[in-house]
Amino acid sequence: MPQLVRHLAVADFANRRGRGQPHIDLTVYREFLDGLPIGDGGVLELEEGENQRVVKRRLSMAAGERAAAIKWRTAARGQLRFQLIERKPGPVAASPPPGATNRGRGGRSHRQAERAAS
Repeated sequence: MPQLVRHLAVADFANRRGRGQPHIDLTVYREFLDGLPIGDGGVLELEEGENQRVVKRRLSMAAGERAAAIKWRTAARGQLRFQLIERKPGPVAASPPPGATNRGRGGRSHRQAERAAS
């Protein structure tokens, strides 16, 4: 018979993240951006063993928390040069015109049904 190893409270479920979504501490990256006005930027020196993609992604995530974005510029090897810019508004879902119907692509079965009806 199974045994209960640990009792989990509601708070335990609220604090858990899904698989593949580890908590990333962006404090260092937020500090880079603190006090940096939109339009200004900087140069980051990568330390030994730091992955360029990881640093870029984390800085972009920290900028996203400020409703901004990062524009990456070319830089010397071992450096990342960036500019803090305003985030472009996301795409707006267009609503269909009044009276429009969603008929799909009108594939073969749709055409056959129209022929049968005529």
